[in-house]
Amino acid sequence: EMRTPLNRLTGAIELLETTGLTTSQSKYLNTLRQSESELQHHVNDVLDIAHLEAGRVASVEETFDLRRLIDRVVEDHSELATDPHKVGKIISNLVNNALKFTKRGQITVQVDRHISPHAEFMIELRVTDTGIGIPDKFLKHIFDDFTTLDNSYTRTSSGVGLGLGIVRRMVAALNGTMGVNSHEGAGSTFWVRIPVQKVPQDSVIEHAEQQDLTLYQTLKILMVEDKDINRFVLREMLINEGHQVVEAENGKIAIDTLEQGNFDVILMDISMPIMDGVAATKYIREHAKQQDIPIVACTAHTQPEEIERFREAGMTDFVQKPIERSKLLPALYQSVLASDIEQNRSVEMTDELLNMRVLGEISEQLGHDTAEMLLTRYEDEANALMTLLNSQQGKDAPVEDLIKDIHKTAGSSAQLGLSAMRHKLNVIEVNVKQQGVEALWSEIDNLNTLWKDSRDAIKNEGFLS
Repeated sequence: EMRTPLNRLTGAIELLETTGLTTSQSKYLNTLRQSESELQHHVNDVLDIAHLEAGRVASVEETFDLRRLIDRVVEDHSELATDPHKVGKIISNLVNNALKFTKRGQITVQVDRHISPHAEFMIELRVTDTGIGIPDKFLKHIFDDFTTLDNSYTRTSSGVGLGLGIVRRMVAALNGTMGVNSHEGAGSTFWVRIPVQKVPQDSVIEHAEQQDLTLYQTLKILMVEDKDINRFVLREMLINEGHQVVEAENGKIAIDTLEQGNFDVILMDISMPIMDGVAATKYIREHAKQQDIPIVACTAHTQPEEIERFREAGMTDFVQKPIERSKLLPALYQSVLASDIEQNRSVEMTDELLNMRVLGEISEQLGHDTAEMLLTRYEDEANALMTLLNSQQGKDAPVEDLIKDIHKTAGSSAQLGLSAMRHKLNVIEVNVKQQGVEALWSEIDNLNTLWKDSRDAIKNEGFLS
């Protein structure tokens, strides 16, 4: 209930960012974005404490590389077994706390092995800052909830005083200990000692870094979400990327819809009336004609034991609410790519210039005159892009601006059924990001020819004069 309004706010902000804002509007939107991020941080803190107090946060032990969990490289390789989610939250909260009270100087994160007679292996995490320090009268209450060093109306640091309370609870859940050494005006050192198990290096779970994934096809997505505002935000995000979206208000409707058509991926909410996302997923995996379709959970339930339950039900991946485009699209693309590879299907589009099914649907639903108007606007957009790329102005332009223009026209191409243009522009975009701007100039002649052929094909279909 707390995250759902945030989800709508986050989605609306992301949609506004794609609408061509003025300088003043961009400043206002940036203020909204910063406020939304701060509110999300506070909500997460409150929910963390609620889960911990209710005993609903189980410790999930898995192997991980400590060096990759923190941003500093430790000299010795430290492959450990404990709950990396909690360790990450502990470090994050301690660093955030240090940042609030260190306007100048430095913050140091240290990790050492700690010798203890009660544990086979123990690590000690220390976050040291050169900030304002903590007065003695506050030290015994510093880990209490809603405790801040400055409660005056003129206070200079933000926060509601929950971060260290969360640390205290998570350390206790890991059977660890913690403390603080501080001198007013001379900084502070917060330390945490956590018992862990030393494991062989070959058992460490390798988590691949997030890649910039781009699919060279229009996805047909079944979106299952009971709240109409959430459906609107998600639909607009996906349509703006050139994908087709069919909506279902609960798991039962989703199952019926799936039986009536073929889809590439399902975006599945968890908490819904009549049939929830977990029950719907189990049914699909056992009975649906598309039993192997990728299913991406869209949820505010992100505790490790909850995520494990979703995977056991058959869900492929999950996206945490509030949903951001930068997280939603990679999750969808990764799931579809993995499914295609597993089933030996090609994710490349066909060589056809136009997707006549998409053009036909646009003409049928909006009318021929509207379809012609949209394609005329697209022609102007594509002509402007090609003129820029073939000019000295384009060769002198920042590569980031070129990528932005290419990405925009690729999205327009997908929405209007120009399959080959979408494919070519997406390939160029990815290659430029990976290899540099020369990857664009080496393809410019091919792109010129493709655009001429595509424009002629649109004219032959009667959509351009």
